[in-house]
Amino acid sequence: MKGRLDASSGTGRGRFHGPVKVGCTGGVMLLTVLLFASFLFLNRGVRWTMQRARARLERSLPGELTPADRTRLENDLNRFFAAVVRDPDSTRRMGQFLGRVEHMLDDGRVTIPEVHDLCRFLERASRRPAPACLAHG
Repeated sequence: MKGRLDASSGTGRGRFHGPVKVGCTGGVMLLTVLLFASFLFLNRGVRWTMQRARARLERSLPGELTPADRTRLENDLNRFFAAVVRDPDSTRRMGQFLGRVEHMLDDGRVTIPEVHDLCRFLERASRRPAPACLAHG
């Protein structure tokens, strides 16, 4: 009888065995591709949001900010963005950056102490974390 287990071998001999196997494999492959694509689009969306936040911040910088402070902020932002791109687990740092910038822009003006505080955050957040085996040992 077709579709029943063969008692001697323990294998199924159903007529849908091949097509079901191919369909399941195709479905898993499709889900994998969709998951990968969603990560790419999410990553692009977060980067775009971060670039917008950076542009808003740079437009709102106080006029009395010294050229040295502007250069420091620009360098720190560049290092931070490079570190975020290198590190696939940087979601927390990106969120912290966006939250800080949003908080700075809430009242419509950015102060020099806020810029200095952001620079300190960017410098800390740009450092590469120690590998897990070294961080705890």
